[in-house]
Amino acid sequence: MQQFNINSKTISETEQERSGKARRMNGLQLESNDKTEQIKHRQSVEYLSGILGMPRERIIAVYEQELNQMGRMVQVRDYLPILVSRRVKNLLQRG
Repeated sequence: MQQFNINSKTISETEQERSGKARRMNGLQLESNDKTEQIKHRQSVEYLSGILGMPRERIIAVYEQELNQMGRMVQVRDYLPILVSRRVKNLLQRG
């Protein structure tokens, strides 16, 4: 079970045992060694906060949910930050 968390500084023990690859960068928790992906997710949260005029914490809460859900479904992660950002933007603009 992959779990992404932008706010929390910890991840579950099973997650750590399974991958051994978890990395933390500026509040973003990913099961990935890909620093580019980490940076893109962080930038996405900042961008969404700016264009939607919402607090970063609100964006993070929704972004985490969508990232967890979509992250489990994709095999190619290259476009995950874009897909998650679009989904979060649509959800927050409607809600």
